[in-house]
Amino acid sequence: MGLEKVIAVSSITFGVALVAFSLSPIFWLSVIVLLFLGFGMMSQMASCNTLLQTIVEDDKRGRVMSLYTTAFMGLAPFGSLLVGSVADWIGGPYALLMSGVICIISALLFIRQTPHMMTCIHPIYSKLGILNQAETQVKERQPV
Repeated sequence: MGLEKVIAVSSITFGVALVAFSLSPIFWLSVIVLLFLGFGMMSQMASCNTLLQTIVEDDKRGRVMSLYTTAFMGLAPFGSLLVGSVADWIGGPYALLMSGVICIISALLFIRQTPHMMTCIHPIYSKLGILNQAETQVKERQPV
């Protein structure tokens, strides 16, 4: 499975788990759902980070990663403020529910853009030899 699919699946997993957590009235069920929520979040972050570092040229990687980190960490407080305000207005569970739905919608939009993204990334993967390695591994697994 390519990283773009891992990003999509883990984002949907995160969103669905967030929706399930917002609707769960049972403590032990909420704890189990939080395992899936954490797995989805960490898989998505690691996959995005890996994909970004792979496609960026070596001499620009530090700058790009600093912008990525600044955008990711710098916008989190504003998102928390927004969700906190919404939670104050309509309640915490509904704010989490809305956040989960937004996450799922964002993942679906990402899936819709994946073919275009992959046409842009394909030449970079070819140049780095990543596609050749993947094709060789697939051929080795197939029976002759």
